[in-house]
Amino acid sequence: MKKIFLSRIGVSVSAGFIATASTLAFVQPAAAASEADIQETDALVAAERDATIEESIPEDSSPPTLRRNEVIADFLGKNYDQRAVIESDQSNAYFLRIYDHPSRGGALLSETQTDLSPGLDEKRWSANYKNFAHNNGVSGLQLAGDAKELYISGLTGPDQARTPKVYKVDPRSGCAAESCGATTILQHSSDKWRAEDRRDGIVLAGWEYRLPQITALAFGVVKGENGDERILAAGHSVAYFWEKNKDWLHFGDSWETQREALVDFVDTDTGTIKHRQWLGSWTDKQTVSSLGIGEIGGGKFGVAIGLASENLQRVQVRNLSSGTYDQIWSDWSSSSSPEGRDGFEAPTSFAFGKWGSEDSLAIGHNNGRAMLVKPQGNLGTGAPIAETPAGGGAVEAINYLPVLTKDGKPKLLTGQWRNQTHSVLSQENGKLSPMALGREDKITNKPPMAMDDKKAYQWYPGRHTLKFAVDNTSAESVQVAVKSDVNEDKGCWSGGTTQEIQPGVQGEAFSSDVMTSSDKGWCGDADARYAYVVLNPTGNPGARTIARIEQSNGAVTVKEQVGDKGLRLKTERLEAGYKLVIEGASPQAAAAPQVTGQRLVSKAAEDKGKSVVYRFDVSGAEWIVPDSGSRTQAVLPALTVEGSTNGITWSHQLGKLMPASEPVRDGDKITLGPASFFWESQETNGVKLSKIRVSNGLKSTPIIISDLDNAAPEAVSSTVKPSFFHHFSTPSIAPNGLDQAPVDVVIKDGTASALEPSHPFYSLLYFRETSGKLITGLYQEGKLSNYISVESNKGSYSNTELAALESRYRVYLSTTSTTTAFLVNGYLEDGSVSHSGQFNFYTNTSAPSITGSPQIGLQAGPCPIEEGVCQLANPEADGKTHPALFQAGLDARNGTGPAIGLMWASRVAHAVESLPLPYDRKALIQTPMRIEGKTAYLDSGFNGSLFNAALITHGRYIDGPRS
Repeated sequence: MKKIFLSRIGVSVSAGFIATASTLAFVQPAAAASEADIQETDALVAAERDATIEESIPEDSSPPTLRRNEVIADFLGKNYDQRAVIESDQSNAYFLRIYDHPSRGGALLSETQTDLSPGLDEKRWSANYKNFAHNNGVSGLQLAGDAKELYISGLTGPDQARTPKVYKVDPRSGCAAESCGATTILQHSSDKWRAEDRRDGIVLAGWEYRLPQITALAFGVVKGENGDERILAAGHSVAYFWEKNKDWLHFGDSWETQREALVDFVDTDTGTIKHRQWLGSWTDKQTVSSLGIGEIGGGKFGVAIGLASENLQRVQVRNLSSGTYDQIWSDWSSSSSPEGRDGFEAPTSFAFGKWGSEDSLAIGHNNGRAMLVKPQGNLGTGAPIAETPAGGGAVEAINYLPVLTKDGKPKLLTGQWRNQTHSVLSQENGKLSPMALGREDKITNKPPMAMDDKKAYQWYPGRHTLKFAVDNTSAESVQVAVKSDVNEDKGCWSGGTTQEIQPGVQGEAFSSDVMTSSDKGWCGDADARYAYVVLNPTGNPGARTIARIEQSNGAVTVKEQVGDKGLRLKTERLEAGYKLVIEGASPQAAAAPQVTGQRLVSKAAEDKGKSVVYRFDVSGAEWIVPDSGSRTQAVLPALTVEGSTNGITWSHQLGKLMPASEPVRDGDKITLGPASFFWESQETNGVKLSKIRVSNGLKSTPIIISDLDNAAPEAVSSTVKPSFFHHFSTPSIAPNGLDQAPVDVVIKDGTASALEPSHPFYSLLYFRETSGKLITGLYQEGKLSNYISVESNKGSYSNTELAALESRYRVYLSTTSTTTAFLVNGYLEDGSVSHSGQFNFYTNTSAPSITGSPQIGLQAGPCPIEEGVCQLANPEADGKTHPALFQAGLDARNGTGPAIGLMWASRVAHAVESLPLPYDRKALIQTPMRIEGKTAYLDSGFNGSLFNAALITHGRYIDGPRS
């Protein structure tokens, strides 16, 4: 579908104009309207009624016109519009000033002084007009134009001889005065002559002055029979002033009156007056109060002319497309004295546009009244489409809005600059009624019906399309999701993204529509427009960060962040839109692992053809987790074990090692617990390795295999016998590589008495599966679900509270396999035979979940060997110095590999499933969680919203939304 959106007006589809009290600021011409275009525009209205938003309305699209003599265009080539106005300083010097777009701060970008001045002297305005002229800018400098050229009118010269002129100014030239070469395209002269008057038979003599002034300007590109024409309309008021001369006669008083209202139409390319339109007779005492140019329907363009007189306030519409300037519409309102004086109901602003499907003209008045009329076919007093009662200050500018709310009704924004009461009007029962622009005041219980300049700029045009880029500057892959709701009680924010972004990469750009207009008006509040950004590190989804962002004051800012905070979000303003920047410092290896090795098989056993098995003990691997004090957890990669045949190239990847023993935290430093693994040459297809090393990013000192061979143990006694047994009937463990089944080992040497646990024979044990395969304790790529470890290092989840506390040598078995039952053989080698024993274990494949509530506490289950309720790890025990360990890379069965998960703080935050939160509870909550045995307690609630609690039991990380 062809997009038809006129960002300022809902106006003529062929060109965009915004009418002010004296100007129509040109936006950009588009293709001429066809019947199909109009039908598409009507279809758009219907689509908006169903709350379907397709058009892009950038936050820095054209701002509204809020004041007389304000032009909106891209004067400085920034690819977005700025505001041009005429202003004075304290010395009454006048300047053409260009301000940045309000959404970008509205700073002053350029200032050009002009030698033109306003017509504020008393002789130019009769008593019945001067207050109106001075208070509404009619007597001031006028401004109109577009991005290419601006037109400024005012007076030059001394006193009554001052000449009204119009300069054509390049907004980028820095010249708006005759001295620097500003081009004059229109001027009129003042006249003075001797006059006599007879009153009561007495001759009064004096000077009579004719003092013209340009009181309104409007500009437009008009599509006429001869193509596009750049037309400037200049409205005039002429004051006739009689001043008695005391040197001639002694009688009489001075007097003044307004005469000769007219409009000149100037071809701005040639500087010639194409047509001069006299308005009324010499005795009508009228002045041109405002002008506007726009499309009047059927591809025709017209000019609206506002006239103020002592008793009649009039509007005329004349045809600019025909070349005849014939009057096609006229209307007036009658006022009796004294109400008619000072332009009580004088037209002060115009805008042409579509009201629904009808061509219409919006008219603002000096008394605060706004009116919609059909701009063709009425040459007398006719009923308007809709109007407001009088009230407030003069309507200095008026803007059509796109249809944005579900009611499907068109709307107007009135600019009442001087008293800061800008309103949004909607039609109700034939009247234009102001709509609510925010939530009810807590004292008056009434919503605001008007807004100041700042809020008007933020509000217009009722919806902003925000464009976002996403930049992942962290060192990990992150899934980004925006959670939003267009409902005015849930953020007034529609659209977002869900995407995974690799580290150091920019993601896909996306757009969101932010509503400022809504049925109840609530979206008009600056703090009502918000959404939530969820950052999930791909390798550790539990370490998510949730940020709430708000759009107000021409900025998108991060208001708060909860969660792990290992990743943080910030926003940056771009030339077009915003950037969401993901920041986060990843853990860095600080000290390499320390490795020792031991040969477990004697030379005699090797000579008998036994495979040589080695055990390697690893400890001391250190990491730095930046800013760990603001984080709750981290994920570290498993240690890498690799071998070399020559000590130079390390092409043999033996596997990954993940210690199950308890880590230690000291500030930002994490030291992993000890772990052991086993190796024999069959594990490398018979290739004899010369060296083995372990790395956490920093490489350990290699272990030289020949050194271990030289320290081979003596053969054990031929009478030894290892025995393995449990102290509970079904040793059931979670298949995550961390949960351990404790197994007591007793070695007897030919007698009934057991060897002491410190006897060296215990250190020579190694283990095989029933198939004969060595249990290495290493994770193998592609075989992650077959991992088994049997080692003497007690882990964080050793289940020893379920075993006897006898003083025996103990090994601990863990696995990732979901096979229901296993048999494991333990071996001691003497010079001739293998001495072995066998034990079994089971895996618990049930998946515990969180139960309970904040009121009674949270628990995890089922855990069959613990009577249904699981023991919980307490990350904050011992002053957070011993983080709770969890398997962060398994789902190993999905091939993601082992990863070392560490949690040292228990915090509970809002669940992603609860987002977006309602307005009155939009602040994100994060609260500590206390763990006591098998129950976790929250320090505070979540106002009925879902929250996400993370518990660790037996190396499993369990989280999920709770209420």
